[in-house]
Amino acid sequence: MKNFAYGVSGLLLLLSLAGCASQKIKDDEVLSIVPHGRIDQRKNRDFKILTARNTPIEIQFDQSGKIISASGNHANEGDTFEPGADLLSLDAISAELANIGHSIKGDWSLNKEKNKWIYEIDGEFQNGDHLRYTVDAKTAQILKLDKKLF
Repeated sequence: MKNFAYGVSGLLLLLSLAGCASQKIKDDEVLSIVPHGRIDQRKNRDFKILTARNTPIEIQFDQSGKIISASGNHANEGDTFEPGADLLSLDAISAELANIGHSIKGDWSLNKEKNKWIYEIDGEFQNGDHLRYTVDAKTAQILKLDKKLF
């Protein structure tokens, strides 16, 4: 019975330490990703941030406080997103694509796929074709283009 008590108390200690390892995401850290934004909703590690132009951006964090994913609906129409960690901002991706004749506008997301951070962004090419871009978030290299049908 004594060993059982030690086992239970040891387990409780480990659980409490594990809880401490789960970092609480600080508001200022979240807001540094969306400059001039404000937190509209927070549920555990999921945030809805309103940008300076009042457009919503949703960001999800893991237990250590790192971004898991982010998304918005107003690329080049008010969404400001600067993820840090060697990832390009949404504005930097937009500028790089504009340099080669592409224009992003509308829905976008940032996710990690196959150990690579990618943006998926709606936009159009100079000829007016509506496209869905898959772009490397570190280099702005276009990985895939899909024509969007309306």
